[in-house]
Amino acid sequence: ITKADVLQPAGLKLEERGKHRYYVVKANGLCENIPMQVGDQLLKLNGKHVQEYKGGFKQIKSIIKKEKKLQFVIMHAPPDYGDDDDDDSSSYQEEEEEEEEEGQKRILATLRF
Repeated sequence: ITKADVLQPAGLKLEERGKHRYYVVKANGLCENIPMQVGDQLLKLNGKHVQEYKGGFKQIKSIIKKEKKLQFVIMHAPPDYGDDDDDDSSSYQEEEEEEEEEGQKRILATLRF
């Protein structure tokens, strides 16, 4: 994204969840126009892995606030991120279904975290 000027807010709020693990908790404003959603993990900022920022979370927040051009590489959250139906949201399940469609057999895989 490119801000109109350095004072324009990016519209992104991050949360730190462990060393070098930063997650999107709010995306609005400029960040609303890119495919970023709550629960996505920030992997790179402006071409550098988040681990490369020696100033950690403070430095990353400062860059987002002060830089005019921002480039994000994110890992999308699972589709059911934040869904409270499961008691153990950190568990991983894989379900497979078979579906017949117009004489062709397809395997559908659903990954649940």
